[in-house]
Amino acid sequence: MFTDSIKLVIFDMAGTTVYDDHYVTSALCEALQSFGFIVPLQAANEVMGIAKPVAIKMLLDRFYPEQTAGISIEFIHKAFLSRMIAFYETSPAIREIEGTTEVFRVLKDQGIKVGIDTGFSRDITDIIIRRLGWEAHDLLDVTVASDEVEQGRPAPDMVFRAM
Repeated sequence: MFTDSIKLVIFDMAGTTVYDDHYVTSALCEALQSFGFIVPLQAANEVMGIAKPVAIKMLLDRFYPEQTAGISIEFIHKAFLSRMIAFYETSPAIREIEGTTEVFRVLKDQGIKVGIDTGFSRDITDIIIRRLGWEAHDLLDVTVASDEVEQGRPAPDMVFRAM
């Protein structure tokens, strides 16, 4: 069977293994808005999966190319992080996509390693994993956050690190 050659399966988080009803895009838009930059939710959705500092820069370059000189991406990113950390630490809405744990277990039972790579930073990644109980149930063999590699998506750095 083909599973003999599969050693590792890597999943994304938001929208793939973790339910997301635009929580991430809303937090990104709110963080930008707190600095006076209005960005449509759809545009923010288009940069999901990309490391958030890069995504913020892409959105500012697209919608405010003349106004971003001297703007600190780091400050906007910190505003985004604080919103996401507060949400994932406290929200009762956080849950996995139905069937995720079962898929992880089936893969592990077949001797296939299970990994997560995500556009989230390590601190947010760890909060989500803890809240969902994945760590306590030994469901993940490797996790890679976008702030742990030189380049996030679409570059393959996170996958290479996971391997």
